[in-house]
Amino acid sequence: MAKPFPFAKKKIKSFPAKKLKQNKIFYFRIDSFAPENIKAFIDTVQEISKTEKSPNGIIIDLRNCSGFNNKNMLKVSQLCKFLKLTTVCLTGKDTSGDAELLAQAVAVLPKGIIIGASTAGQPFEYKNIELKSGFVLLVPQIPAFLEKLPQRIVKPNIHCKDNACMNAAVDLLSVAEIH
Repeated sequence: MAKPFPFAKKKIKSFPAKKLKQNKIFYFRIDSFAPENIKAFIDTVQEISKTEKSPNGIIIDLRNCSGFNNKNMLKVSQLCKFLKLTTVCLTGKDTSGDAELLAQAVAVLPKGIIIGASTAGQPFEYKNIELKSGFVLLVPQIPAFLEKLPQRIVKPNIHCKDNACMNAAVDLLSVAEIH
């Protein structure tokens, strides 16, 4: 009998927002889209929207992000679009589930950049259907509001090794000062 598809593990650890380069760059690490994990992002976006001087950009680290919480991912995606700042997503081989959907959404923003490595290629949950032959058929469970998003690996605009991603993103946002 074939083994079922390994699903992304859901992480519950949350990380505070970090301000870099004299508050010109905001860094967020998101390991899942659980409400407590996106709170720092939502709070910071509200703070940014109230200030006159906005940062050069934001970095969203999705290199260890997995899990399936489409509605919270959509909130983060909409806030990225609302900010109209240069948004850099850091991705890697462990980026899966909703993190891949967010990376796809950021990639099409006018100021969206993906840095790192290709993602896992598992943006949706799968339903296992066991066949009489013993094989398992994996059917993606795509929410209606996400039907138009393709099920594919997200490839970065800028390829770099995992330990160099953060430096590349900070350097890019530091010199570009794109508004």
